[in-house]
Amino acid sequence: MSAPAASSHAPAAPVSARACCTGPPGPRLDVGSLTSTDANRWSRDGEPTIYLAGDPGVALAELGRHWEEQQGGIAVWSVTLSLGAVADLRDRTVRSRLGLPDDPIWILDKERCHSVAARLRSDGMHDGLIVPSVAFLDDPGRWNAVVFVDRQTRPLDAVIRADSQVIHLAPR
Repeated sequence: MSAPAASSHAPAAPVSARACCTGPPGPRLDVGSLTSTDANRWSRDGEPTIYLAGDPGVALAELGRHWEEQQGGIAVWSVTLSLGAVADLRDRTVRSRLGLPDDPIWILDKERCHSVAARLRSDGMHDGLIVPSVAFLDDPGRWNAVVFVDRQTRPLDAVIRADSQVIHLAPR
């Protein structure tokens, strides 16, 4: 018996949460500077995207994956995230609607991640994702937020509010 076809739409729900990001140390964080148009796990080249971590430990793990790219000091910032229509890929129902397996190992396939994110970015219903952290695949409570900058209807500083610097690092 074949698997049921995935629904064309994944559920979307608002999210308001504390999150973390890395950025330059200083008295304030320009959230616009967090936007990347480089290809990454959940975005293709040219797609403006902001990646946030669910907690400082996830932020540090993600920073460790890109440590060699750092120049000068870096800080982990606490932010408040407020999105209107998010697909939470940790949720079994959402994954099922997208035809994704329960085993999180699929997240290691960058092309599959690109495809899922592109589909949700372009469907007109989603402004971001909550995804399991690759660094903590064994713990679905550890997550990343993927903000589709081009899908926002409010200014970025209303979507992501920088609260405070929680860690300051100085790479050698």
